[in-house]
Amino acid sequence: LGRVLLECDRDKFKGGYFKFFSKIKQAKKEFKVLKESKVYQLKDELKFKNEEDFDFLIKNYALIENLLTHYEALNEIIVLNMAFVLEHFDEISLWLNSKEFKEKYEKENHPYPPLLNPDILNELLAIECDDKQNLKSVLKEQALKLSKEALAYINANLDYRLIPAEKAWKMNLPLPRRYEFIHLSTFGSAYAAMQSMYSWCGVNALCLWNPNDAKDTYLHHYARLMCSKEKPCCIYLDGFNLQVLHQIKFFKLIDAPVSVVAVVRDPLARLKPLINHLSGCRPIMHFNLTFSQDEVLDSVRYYDSVSGEAKRPVVENIKSGASGYGKNNAIKFSLASRIYYLNKKVHYIDMGDISGEKTFDTLKQLAKELHFDPPKEELKETKLKGKINGGDFLGLVPRTLVVHSKDVDRKCKDESSLKRSDVVELVITTESHTSLDKIMDLSRELLGEFTMERLIIYTTNLKAYENLRKDTKTLQATQIWLQNYVKRLKEVIREENAKRINEEQILNYLKKDKEVREFYRKNWKKELTHIKTHRPDIVASWKYYQEFEKMCEEFENQN
Repeated sequence: LGRVLLECDRDKFKGGYFKFFSKIKQAKKEFKVLKESKVYQLKDELKFKNEEDFDFLIKNYALIENLLTHYEALNEIIVLNMAFVLEHFDEISLWLNSKEFKEKYEKENHPYPPLLNPDILNELLAIECDDKQNLKSVLKEQALKLSKEALAYINANLDYRLIPAEKAWKMNLPLPRRYEFIHLSTFGSAYAAMQSMYSWCGVNALCLWNPNDAKDTYLHHYARLMCSKEKPCCIYLDGFNLQVLHQIKFFKLIDAPVSVVAVVRDPLARLKPLINHLSGCRPIMHFNLTFSQDEVLDSVRYYDSVSGEAKRPVVENIKSGASGYGKNNAIKFSLASRIYYLNKKVHYIDMGDISGEKTFDTLKQLAKELHFDPPKEELKETKLKGKINGGDFLGLVPRTLVVHSKDVDRKCKDESSLKRSDVVELVITTESHTSLDKIMDLSRELLGEFTMERLIIYTTNLKAYENLRKDTKTLQATQIWLQNYVKRLKEVIREENAKRINEEQILNYLKKDKEVREFYRKNWKKELTHIKTHRPDIVASWKYYQEFEKMCEEFENQN
């Protein structure tokens, strides 16, 4: 009725009101039909972003009402994508009325039902074709191998490769199933190390550090999965949890029937790297022969929950948000709730099995179970020999010495050669901290008797290094500087290792602070429920957690 009044008033100088009563009669007739429709019955459940969406539905409700039910999540996605639904009505109607949809989504009241059949979309995606212009003809060549529904999708241009990521998210389409497994990471439990290990085994780990909006992670992974065909893929989920916007929806759109890998660790041992975490300070990464070794190596700074940064870690960091302390932070980093929403089989790996000598065999077994290439034998004595992230060299590698002949005779610090191109850059690092597969280790030549286990020195410009070898004076100056550097490096490693908080100190702190102790006990009881059920042997092997539980029981008995 309101629309009739507006139209008549708009055309009042053209005789708009002469048709007023006939238009009112027609409006009442249309409204009577509308009141008897499903759209009107569900009017309080439908959600519209704007008036245009409402008008569009009213004009097309006779067709759309056939798809609307009391399944609110479905109604919402239909309203949100009305133009697409009308364009592909037959294909969408067939899917939404199928037994498969009703069993898998409607019956379970799935919160994010997809508008298109994911199985059909993945069936088509399995047919390789990078040419979008000729995609339809390439797919039709495989017609005899495809289902009738798949052929209908081909004719309607419904294919992952033709659907933008934003549109796919809006229609609740699960991520393309081009991944072999999921890695569910936890901060403090080989978060960065496992990414490196997967890459050394040829696995393409899709990861995006994203504490803000999981929709961005979906868009990133969708695009990467569209490009990934050769390497086996895994979705590498960061350590953030359900407080991230859209995180539950993102988890629900990872629907392939694959395993979840989760590295777990003695909870007190897991607190150790979080308490000893480095601050965000920027060390001197490039330096030349005019720099002092003390200045370059005075680079380790720790996070301090009070001052922000300190030269030594403090056990009080156990009460910081970064360690997961406090109700909101416990939820933010919860592993148990992420496992619940992913709803998949979990393959637990104890941290002890990816440390030292066990690492190679663990990776080999994991590769066999998850169908990726096993680690190469040479990795056993190189990248997999020591700690991959952290350890003795935490905050101290990689570093780069820039060598130029003019720096040899300079008595004062001079940074000018750092900007020159005619230099030799010597990278000081460890095997596990370099992404390069093949390097020539120059440490024995440059350090002589001062070589250090796991420490390597290399250059990416061997031609420039050959010229350095011919310059005896500069080469000797470089060797002396590096030998003094390694001497000081060993001292710094001893000093920093002595500063770092260990599990015994964490236990002692928890023994004295009842409030913190009871918080972690309650949180760990909830977090460890799933692993205690499925891998009690791992929990039983955790020395410090068992001591912590024993301590808590003793306090209870005293009370």
